Amino acid sequence: MHNPSDETPRPLPRRAFLGGVGVAVVGVATAQGTGAFARSSSPSSNLTGAAIPAADMDPLDLLKRMLSYDTQNHGEGGNTRPHAEMLKAVWERAGVPVEIIDTPQPDNVHLIARIPGTGAEEPLLILGHSDVVPVEEENWDVDPFAGEVVDGEIYGRGALDMKGANSAMISALLRHLDEGAELDRDIIVLTDCDEEAGSYGSRWLAENHWDKIDAGSVLTEGGWFLAQSDKTTPMVITATRQDNVYFNLDLVATGTATHSSKPMPDDSAIVKVSRAISELGDWSAPVHLTDVTREYFSALADATSDAGFAKAIRLMLKAKSQRSRERAARLVERLSDYPYLHRALLRTTHAFVIQESGYKENVIPSEGTTRVNCRGIPGGEKPREFVAAVRELLKDRDVEVVVVGNDGESEEEALARLDETWETPPADLDTDLWRALSDASEATYEDTPFTPALFEAGTSLGAVAGEGSARIRRVPVRHQQRTADRDARQQRADLRRGARAGHGLHVRGLRGLPHRRLRCFGGCRRAKGARRHLLRSGQPSSLTRRVLVPRTWRVSTGSSCRSAVVAMSCHGPPLTRYSPVRRASTLMSMSPVPLYVWVTSPSG
Repeated sequence: MHNPSDETPRPLPRRAFLGGVGVAVVGVATAQGTGAFARSSSPSSNLTGAAIPAADMDPLDLLKRMLSYDTQNHGEGGNTRPHAEMLKAVWERAGVPVEIIDTPQPDNVHLIARIPGTGAEEPLLILGHSDVVPVEEENWDVDPFAGEVVDGEIYGRGALDMKGANSAMISALLRHLDEGAELDRDIIVLTDCDEEAGSYGSRWLAENHWDKIDAGSVLTEGGWFLAQSDKTTPMVITATRQDNVYFNLDLVATGTATHSSKPMPDDSAIVKVSRAISELGDWSAPVHLTDVTREYFSALADATSDAGFAKAIRLMLKAKSQRSRERAARLVERLSDYPYLHRALLRTTHAFVIQESGYKENVIPSEGTTRVNCRGIPGGEKPREFVAAVRELLKDRDVEVVVVGNDGESEEEALARLDETWETPPADLDTDLWRALSDASEATYEDTPFTPALFEAGTSLGAVAGEGSARIRRVPVRHQQRTADRDARQQRADLRRGARAGHGLHVRGLRGLPHRRLRCFGGCRRAKGARRHLLRSGQPSSLTRRVLVPRTWRVSTGSSCRSAVVAMSCHGPPLTRYSPVRRASTLMSMSPVPLYVWVTSPSG
């Protein structure tokens, strides 16, 4: 696109890169002559000779159709058949051999399309999943299954993870076929199910239908486009060559089950686990740098226009002691425009994701459990080392730290399995796939560095990448949601919902506020007056802040949950919504005695 030098650059939309990436990823191989595509002299010479509909080659049109199918996965798979049948028709119109693979779970299916090539090279497997995480429709401003375009951005469950990437790659392949491309290898396009959760995902497919997906290289999600601080200029482009290590811990506390009219604060399972959450939430695992992450941060230091940020990165990379490395890493996170991404690339992370306790409002439960989702760095801190560190940290908190394994798996067996994942080497970069990606990046985003990186999340890749396969993850997007847009949507939602019991109000700006202990907390006249002011105005008064906020309260961003609601005290307690669950747990652990807590998960 032509951009005259006298025009003011316009910030790039969050998903603006996505459509272009799909084309670049699979389509640029001809540039160096070693990739999968060559041009035929006669256009539109696809496999059947039939014209491919223009709508199927339009990534936005195709994405809207994909988003219209509800493929939510609530933990046991989803209904992916209608979505698969729609895509099957798309491939059939292009004359591409395609089949639906049924799983033992009804209507939870895989779709495999295979574009035949000459066979001169081993096949390339393009891997994308059709299932999406669940939706809380009350927290959406638009229909999550309508694919609505607002201000140049498309909204819908799965637009980012990962129907957007799927539509981009499929439409790009169809364009190649429409233009008469000849392939030096088969291209296998797998749209799998149960990627988010479930028993019949790509691992089940590999065990039962390996011959259909056996390939020499795999291309799937992962990687980012990061912008400079101006939010406009591309800074660095990555493709991830290694997934992190995924595992879960449970914090389990027990106490005396009794009637809620006679609480025993010192023997409350909920209070115990809340105190453990508060302590673990304030703790960070040690920094570990590997060859993969060192290469990424080195490229980032060269790419950023922020001299202070670059200096902090180089200090971290050159640090001789762990203490110096930790100090430099904190500075890197503070100066980064993507602090939570970079934090996740430096250390094992832990996120509080599920809380379970109680079954009746007038019965104090005997057990409280919090699930902690952890992501480790291959070649960095071993999961077993992280578990040992957490147990040492919480040894005086009267909670049990349980390693969550597969069904029938002992803790040692689970840790041994995680050790194997931890030892998995990164994908080989000496491949024509990597060279094609690098050339595509250079041709499309001139003068923007392209570098390999670690993926902070996980994919289906491990199950389908055979021994020796080149495994590259590449669906780069802008990593960070615009804070202003997010806050505006939250404010509109709060205004629509209003202040009503069960929702509370969003209280912001609580850092460093004074603390005054009030024994009658929710029952005294001053506290009741503060509650009335809070519900009437929608904003906390200084009195409300004094009543509700202890001095040790800490407010930060980046929680795994949208909000936590705590109902406290004995006489008509105020309902106040805080985010995230760790800060709610901190409040719960300090008094007065909490009655109940409930958590809502993210909407996006």
